[in-house]
Amino acid sequence: MGTLVALLVSRHGGVIYRRFIDRHRMNEADAAAVQNYLDTQALIEAAWARALGLEASELELETGLIAFADTLSLELCGDLKAPLDLEAPGREGDALRLKLAERPGSSFAFVLSPWPFRTNELVAEGEARPLPERLSDELAMRNWMASPNRVTFRARLTRP
Repeated sequence: MGTLVALLVSRHGGVIYRRFIDRHRMNEADAAAVQNYLDTQALIEAAWARALGLEASELELETGLIAFADTLSLELCGDLKAPLDLEAPGREGDALRLKLAERPGSSFAFVLSPWPFRTNELVAEGEARPLPERLSDELAMRNWMASPNRVTFRARLTRP
């Protein structure tokens, strides 16, 4: 199971780099580091996939599900802003396009359509360190990380 987890984590890193990093706005050294990561990991990922006997379609499905869950969790935790268009892999290898919107008049309440889950709602609860507007330097970051301050949150996702 460790190899599968490593493979999926590595592929998710690649998804993030490909999806959210604009190489045209990066300095040359950072763009080279991203490309080196992608090139290096592609070889390792291919070896792991062969060792696990995974077909490309299976791997794409699993990678897509993780990317969907990651994006959805970022929205539910408040890091992204709704409305948001999401994509999840469909059962037949097709892309399922979903729309996430805030439920009017409620904080941390969202609707997702079309509804892809078997239950009528999904509730995410957690505890987090509130992010400051800006950290001025490394010492400020270390102090913030050492702070015991935590907030709890509860997000509710339902059918439209």
